[in-house]
Amino acid sequence: MIFDIAQFKTLARAIATILILPVASSCGNREAHRLMDTAETVMWARPDSALAALESIDAMSLRTAPQRARYSLLYTMALNRNWIDTTDLRVIRPAAEYYERHGSNDYKMKMFYYLGTVQHNCGDLETAARALSAQRFRMCIYKITIIQRLLVTQSRLFLGLMKPAILLDYGGVREWQHQSV
Repeated sequence: MIFDIAQFKTLARAIATILILPVASSCGNREAHRLMDTAETVMWARPDSALAALESIDAMSLRTAPQRARYSLLYTMALNRNWIDTTDLRVIRPAAEYYERHGSNDYKMKMFYYLGTVQHNCGDLETAARALSAQRFRMCIYKITIIQRLLVTQSRLFLGLMKPAILLDYGGVREWQHQSV
C-alpha cells in the first residue's frame, strides 16, 4: 500500500493527537490537583483564596471519581467558610457518593458534616441530623475542631426540631417551659 503525502500528513496528525492528548489532559489534572492541594492548605486561614483557587479549576476536566469527589468536598467547604450557604445538593453530591464507600476517615467525616450542613441550609432538618449522626458514630478517627463544629451544628439542629420554648421566671427561679404550638 502506497501513501501519498496528504494521507501521510493526516495519519501523522492522528497519531500525534492520540499520543499528545493523554499527556495534555494529565497536565491539566496535575494543575487541578495542585490547585486543590493549595485550596485545602489555605482553607482555614484564607478561605477566600481557597475559593478563588477552586473556582479557577474547570470541573468538567476532572476525569476520575476521586478527583470530582475531592473537588466537590473542597468547594462545599470553601463556600461554607466564606459564609455562602448553598442549598444546592448537587454541589456536595459527588463527594457524598464517593466518600460513602471510599476515601480516608478524615474525608468521610468532612463529607458527612458538609452534607448535613447543606441539608440544613435546604431546611431538611431530619435528614441533616441523620447525616451528622452518621458522621459522628461511623468515624473512628476524629479531629477536635471538626467535632466541635459537628456538635454545635447538631445542637442547633436538635433545638430547631424541638418545640419553641420560653424561659419563665418564678421569683428568681428560672425554668424552661415548652410552648404549645
